[in-house]
Amino acid sequence: MGYYDDPSWIDKGIAEAEAALRIDPGLPFGHFTLGTAYAMKGQGARSRQAFLRALELNPSGGGLLSNFSIAEMQYGRLDEAVYLGRRGFMLSGKTGFYHLVLPILMIRADAESRILLEEAERRAPTNSRVQMMLGMLELHEGSGDKALVRSKAIAKREPKNTEMSFHRADIAYLTDDLDLESLLAPLVDRSPTNRLWGGESVRLRYAYALQKRGESARSKVLAAEAERYARERIAAGDDTPVQRVELAAAAALRGEADAALEWLERAFEAGYRDYGFLGRDPMFRPLGSHARFVSVLDRMRRDVEAQRERARTRGLLELQSLIGPERQS
Repeated sequence: MGYYDDPSWIDKGIAEAEAALRIDPGLPFGHFTLGTAYAMKGQGARSRQAFLRALELNPSGGGLLSNFSIAEMQYGRLDEAVYLGRRGFMLSGKTGFYHLVLPILMIRADAESRILLEEAERRAPTNSRVQMMLGMLELHEGSGDKALVRSKAIAKREPKNTEMSFHRADIAYLTDDLDLESLLAPLVDRSPTNRLWGGESVRLRYAYALQKRGESARSKVLAAEAERYARERIAAGDDTPVQRVELAAAAALRGEADAALEWLERAFEAGYRDYGFLGRDPMFRPLGSHARFVSVLDRMRRDVEAQRERARTRGLLELQSLIGPERQS
């Protein structure tokens, strides 16, 4: 509820978890809840500490490992995210591919992602998250048209699935789909500060869509609101990379290249590594040939490559133990 609706629910969740832990300090799910909530608030160190405490108390908690994986991924610790996601998948009876595949997608092991997602689709052909990840992979592979068709099919099949509405808007944004503005409008009304993947909030993307069709006055108001919120979050201790990407995109939307590049470099330092998304992001297209922009993309790419090689060396991208020696067609 805190993610898609009112962020104040996150604080309520923290209060409930703390109350539970006063009754039973050894309750793993209490620490798990704190880890998840602190991650949502951008308090990375507190989140990590809470997840580690939860795992001390319940080392075999597949759900704990899966959410910890997402938190680690948020800060660019992709090889660790792969390790945690893989372990969570094994401990959960090899059911649910989402937390397994997502960090493998982000570490850009595209061939392994394709194998796992084809197996997941074979087992659950209509699973929305599997279809969503296939669309993300198609973007990585340069097939934006396929990703767009896939996202439309999911949205048509599950019109009330909020996560898929965000995904549909993500793909529309990255592929210059004409439906972008109409897709973003209801999300802005409900969840203006939120995002699914990528850096910018739906509010800032809506500002981009409005500016694109010439409604500059309203676009400027929304962009200023988005920037103010991101600065407030950072001032309150939010250390997530996405708040830095938000400020970079707001500056790029205003045509302030130096400020945009400065914030992108800070986003990299904070752990932002999604160079595939960033390289396609329409708000940053005007910076595409700028040497500093090319440099930050290259730094992200090289770091992801190094993490992927570490993961491969550790055997974390080995698939036989996950789906068996033979895959059914």
